[in-house]
Amino acid sequence: MFKTLNKMIRRLVFALLMMHGIHGFSQGSQPVKVMLLGTYHMVNPGLDMANMKADDVTTAKRQAELEDLAILLAKFQPTKIAIEASYGDSIMVKRYLQYIEHKNPDSLKANEIYQIGFRLAAKLNHTTIHPVDYRLNIQPESLEQLMANHPDKAQYMQAMMTTIQDSISNWENILYKKTISEFLAFMNSNLLVELSHSLYLDMTKELWAPDNYGGAKMLSLWYERNVMIFQNLIRITDFDNPEERILVIFGQGHSKILRDLFQDAAYYEDVEVIDYLLARN
Repeated sequence: MFKTLNKMIRRLVFALLMMHGIHGFSQGSQPVKVMLLGTYHMVNPGLDMANMKADDVTTAKRQAELEDLAILLAKFQPTKIAIEASYGDSIMVKRYLQYIEHKNPDSLKANEIYQIGFRLAAKLNHTTIHPVDYRLNIQPESLEQLMANHPDKAQYMQAMMTTIQDSISNWENILYKKTISEFLAFMNSNLLVELSHSLYLDMTKELWAPDNYGGAKMLSLWYERNVMIFQNLIRITDFDNPEERILVIFGQGHSKILRDLFQDAAYYEDVEVIDYLLARN
């Protein structure tokens, strides 16, 4: 009830702002619908704190599941698909153009940018793909200094990494038993999204010293990266197009912050991806 009330209040405030011409919107403009699909890395580049070992998505079984996923996501009818590649990445755009020239699923690389993003964009006859990522090292020097000078903090970090890896191993077992759409619905549940985000908050609570803000520095960098991704999404959004609908495909760890931003920004309307992942008709 409170979530619905908050949304009604935001819409009322948005309408009032429109009356006064704030945000540069024209009269009658509507928020742009944006939907975030939090994914696992189908081919993990090893850049995360802990890494999931996914099975081969190029098998006939998984390819059929990815086709089913594309059909489900296509019902959102996105006009743009934003992917986890650096903003301004012309190489990724060139690869997409090469792909749509042939539309051969066998030519797709085995990661989610290609398997989900390229596949769906081609199915919808999109003329391009939209990289919106902002790369940033979120492990500050102060964190390294903290663990070097305080063995108990290093021990905590090691225990935390073990816990995270154990959880990911459980996720792997679930993935092997489910279709890709079912597993993504599991990953995008509020419980899993909140859990992923809570890890950063837990480390902020533990990784500090009187002269060191290591955990807080890491958290602030993580927020900075996501806020910059949000800025890049604004850059590709056509707010003057009443039909604009954007699907964002990013690692699930980004989901909490990005969705908070979508929900707080009057010029976006956050759409629940689970409603599409679990649709059967």
